[in-house]
Amino acid sequence: MPLLDHFHPPWDAEAPWESIGSFWVTNVARFLNTTLPRDHYRAYPRVHLGHMLEADIAEFQSPDIEEYASMPTEAGLQTLVAPAPILVFDVEFPDVFEIQIHTLKDKLTLSAVIEFVSPSNKDREESRRKLLTKCMGYLELGIGVMIVDTITSRRANFHNLLLAEIGKPNVRPMQPTPTYISAFRPCGLESTTTSLEVWPYELVIGQRIPSVPLPLKSGLNHMIDFESTYMQSLADQNIDYPRNS
Repeated sequence: MPLLDHFHPPWDAEAPWESIGSFWVTNVARFLNTTLPRDHYRAYPRVHLGHMLEADIAEFQSPDIEEYASMPTEAGLQTLVAPAPILVFDVEFPDVFEIQIHTLKDKLTLSAVIEFVSPSNKDREESRRKLLTKCMGYLELGIGVMIVDTITSRRANFHNLLLAEIGKPNVRPMQPTPTYISAFRPCGLESTTTSLEVWPYELVIGQRIPSVPLPLKSGLNHMIDFESTYMQSLADQNIDYPRNS
């Protein structure tokens, strides 16, 4: 199933991004909740309909996740093997002086976040800065971040913006492209050397969507089948593609 352009004819009317995006967020969360160890992780979809759809998926892990490293994967749930990081390089995060108050609910700890970029995230410098700051904040806390951007109507590239923000603009930036999936995980925050593992994947309209590893804080890389979840999202909207002759 090739990726469709939801912002230009003919699919902007028949398969608008706001609707497909809502289903996609839910279907990715469902995929994670049926393939991640259910005793250790929960995926919670969050969709906010304001001026434009903004959505993300947060991955939470239980405190005893260290035990999972030696546990066998449930048969039939995960068949994809996560690749090694495409990029690994040292980074320095700026100092932070703040107080954070967290509500301890079932002892859940934020482990990773998937940000589905919306058109409004890319339309103004202020909007781009907000999402960039949000992603940087997660990384500085050691939380894995994945950015899913299928917005073809605006050209901003958060993968490149994030590399520039951490002072590495020339470390294998993406060629100018509005569509991509990038995953980031900081490592060694408590040591003298901090590194950032990066999995960048360009998306091409008309081609299949690759599977991408979700960089969980625990160190586990869990492959997400974006292709099947996207196909399911189109089916949920009765989108018949390719159309039957």
